[in-house]
Amino acid sequence: MKHYIICGNYGAGNLGDEAILRGILYDLENISSGGKVTIFSGDPSATKVTYKDVPNLEVDSVAFMPSGIKSLFKFLSKKNRKGTIEALKKADVFILGGGGLFTDDQTWKAVFIWFIQALAAKLYKKKIVIYGNSVGPLRSTLARILTRKAFLWAEKITVRDEESAKRLKKLGIEDGKVTITADPALNISYLLERKSRKKEILSEIQGEQIEEETEEKTDQKKYAVISLRYLERTNKLYEKAVIDFINHLISQNDYQVYLKPFGGGIISDQEYLNKLIDQNELDKNSVHVHKNNSLKETLDLIKGADFLLGMRLHSLIFATLVGTPFIGLSYSEKVRNFARSLNLEDFVLSLKETSTDTLLKTHGDLQKYEKHIKTHLVSELATKKSLLDKNRKILQSV
Repeated sequence: MKHYIICGNYGAGNLGDEAILRGILYDLENISSGGKVTIFSGDPSATKVTYKDVPNLEVDSVAFMPSGIKSLFKFLSKKNRKGTIEALKKADVFILGGGGLFTDDQTWKAVFIWFIQALAAKLYKKKIVIYGNSVGPLRSTLARILTRKAFLWAEKITVRDEESAKRLKKLGIEDGKVTITADPALNISYLLERKSRKKEILSEIQGEQIEEETEEKTDQKKYAVISLRYLERTNKLYEKAVIDFINHLISQNDYQVYLKPFGGGIISDQEYLNKLIDQNELDKNSVHVHKNNSLKETLDLIKGADFLLGMRLHSLIFATLVGTPFIGLSYSEKVRNFARSLNLEDFVLSLKETSTDTLLKTHGDLQKYEKHIKTHLVSELATKKSLLDKNRKILQSV
C-alpha cells in the first residue's frame, strides 16, 4: 500500500484547516484503504490523537520541516527530526494542501513556510501533489517566485477556484497540470446528524424553558451564527456595522446570536469575540460565544441557524454543506471567489462597503429569497461534490 504525507496548516486550532484534513483523509480512505498516512502538523501529538479513529488508514503525525530559527531549534530534538526525516524517506506521495497556503495577503512568511515543505519533498524525490489549494493574492516578487517554483515541482495540481487557475497560468504553470475542483472540506457532510439539534442547542442557553417546549415551537425560534476574525486595520467601520446589526437582530427580530470562533491568528477568534461582547456591552442573554470546536458540533450549530454572517471562508463552506443561507464578509478574495463559484456573489460584501444599511438590506434580500437560496445551495453542493470525485481520481493516478 502507498504511504502518503499530508502537509498543510494542521495542528494550529483552525476549524477550516482541520475540515480540509478530514476531507483529504476521507479521499484516501476511498482510494487507498489500508494505506499509511503521515500528517505534518504544528502539534503532532494532538493531531495523532484527533485522527486515530480514521477507519481503514494507519495515521501518524510528525513535525513540519523547520522554516525559521525557532522551528529549527525545536526540530533539532532527536525525536522531531527522526520522525519527519523517516516519513520523507519512506513516503510515496507528498500531498501539499489544501487551503489558501500560497498567499502573502497577511504575511510573506506563509509562502516561505510552504515552499520549504515542498522543497523537502523535492529533495527526497517524492511525487508532489498540490491539492485543493487557492493561490494568491501574491503581492511581492519573492512570493511569486517561490510559489512558481513549488508548483513547477508538482506532478498534479488541483485548485478550488477559477481565479487560482488563472493566477498559476500567469506564473507559467502549464494548463494541463492544473485542474479546478473543490475544497476537500466539502467531503465532511458524513459527520452531519440527520435530525435537527436546534432544540438541544437552544436548551444549552435557555435550559428547562426550551426542554419543555415541543419541537414545532422550538423550530419557530430564530438564531443567527456569526463568524468574525481579528484584522490589523485602523479603519474598522465594518466592525461597528456588525455590532449595530447584531443589536438590530436582537431588539427588532428577537434573535439569539451565536458568535462562532473558527481559528487563530494574531488574536484568536475566541479572544476577539469575547472582547467584542464586553467592549460593546452586547446583551449576554442574547449573544453567546459558541465554544465547542468539534466539526460535528459546528455543522449542527450552523444547520439550525436561520442564516450565517461569515468572514471565515469555511463558515460559508459549512453553511453550504448544511443548506443555510449566508452573507459573506470578504476580507480576502477567497471568500468572494467561493460565493462566486456558487453564483451567490450578490450576498457578499467587501469590508469597505459593509455598513449597517448594507447589512440590513442584504439580510432583507436573504429573507425574501430564502426558499430559492436553500434550493440553489442543494443544487450547487451536488455540483461541488462531483468535482470532489475529480480530486480523488487525480490523487489515485499518482
